[in-house]
Parts: sequence; structure tokens; C-alpha cells
Amino acid sequence: MDILENIMKITDNKFSTLLFFLDTKLQNRYKNYELADKLYLNDMIHCIGKDTLEIEYNGRIKKINDKIQIKSKNFNIYLNTDEYYILTKPRKSEVNNRKFFESLLNQL
Repeated sequence: MDILENIMKITDNKFSTLLFFLDTKLQNRYKNYELADKLYLNDMIHCIGKDTLEIEYNGRIKKINDKIQIKSKNFNIYLNTDEYYILTKPRKSEVNNRKFFESLLNQL
């Protein structure tokens, strides 16, 4: 159950709205992150449960199908992306795998 569903439908800036409703410690920790609209392999993600607004998982994406597989510590976890707000930290370097995967995706 998404407790912010109605609010997120009407807001223009979904990340700011989400950040407003998070705990103060989480607000400070994730203020430089962004809400992921597309997911790519090897991205580091942080998953906030839509029902609790607490951090439930974080890890690196290893596989994307109907569910995503992340490697968190020493475990592989399969997640349904509809149950989480997924945050990523924007990369500052121009040389990264994201551009490679975007161009590969565009060619398919």
C-alpha cells in the first residue's frame, strides 16, 4: 500500500515531496539523490518502502526483468519496483557505464 499515492499523483516534483515526508535523518542522507525514472545495470540504488517510508534495501543492480535483482552485502535480493521508491545518486563523471547502456538500449 502506497501511503503517498494520492499526493505523488498531483505533485510536480515527486522527489521533493517524498523527501518532505521522510524522517529527518533520511532527509539529510538523501538530499543529494534523485528519484530513479530509469534503472540500468550496475547502478547503486536505495529502496524506500512505499508502505513504511523507511529504507529497506540498498545495493547494486545485477539483473533487470519483471523484478530487479540487487546485490546487497553478500545476498542477492529480488525486488518488485512497484513496491519501492528507488533513489540513485547522480554521477558526476562523464565516463561511466550508464551512457554505454543507454546507447545499447537505443540500438535495440
